[in-house]
Amino acid sequence: ILSLAPETRTLTYVNAGHPDGYVLDAGGAIRVHLRAMLPALGLAPETGIPPALHVTLQPGDLVLLMTDGIAEACSPTGEEFGNERALEIVRAAQEHPASDMVRGLFDAVLAFTAAAELQDDITAVVIKVLP
Repeated sequence: ILSLAPETRTLTYVNAGHPDGYVLDAGGAIRVHLRAMLPALGLAPETGIPPALHVTLQPGDLVLLMTDGIAEACSPTGEEFGNERALEIVRAAQEHPASDMVRGLFDAVLAFTAAAELQDDITAVVIKVLP
């Protein structure tokens, strides 16, 4: 669950079973690692929803959220694409519009998998905080 209050640049985040997300600073360093807080909802009914994480975004920050289909996409040799590779692609395009970053990530996954049939969805969200 994610919400963004643009007027205060506050990101409110709860991760229930999704891959980790990231807030990168203007230089590309991970400023906040948005880790999974609990298993997917419904898998452990006794687990309640944890308190939300509130992050005040700074000018130049970038938020990257991805489905597991990106990190787990496999090359023809069985190597996984991985989060670090995704982060490097986004960092290299940090000066470009968010839509170009998402497209570049999508194209990189397709090239990495040699355009083989994907086993899962590949979805990414990039939020750029303008100065």
